[in-house]
Amino acid sequence: MSFRTDNEPFKAAMQGFTQKIVEMMKAENLFESQGGPIILSQIENEYGAQGKSLGPPRKAYMNWAAKMEVGLNTCVPWSMCKGGGCT
Repeated sequence: MSFRTDNEPFKAAMQGFTQKIVEMMKAENLFESQGGPIILSQIENEYGAQGKSLGPPRKAYMNWAAKMEVGLNTCVPWSMCKGGGCT
């Protein structure tokens, strides 16, 4: 399986895992929007060297991850490190 690229089995597993973690955090009211201490979430990190070698599938994956994270409705900002800096 190819990880961290535009690969449907990986993306399905990543989405399931991320949703589970977010649900657990919401259940404990951990997000700032719920009165908790979490003020920012990060969906991807240190994607530079690996990501640059992937070409177009890298961009497709990053766009997918960005849309997926927004859809989780945590009501806190998300950050994504894309190799050339974090946004």
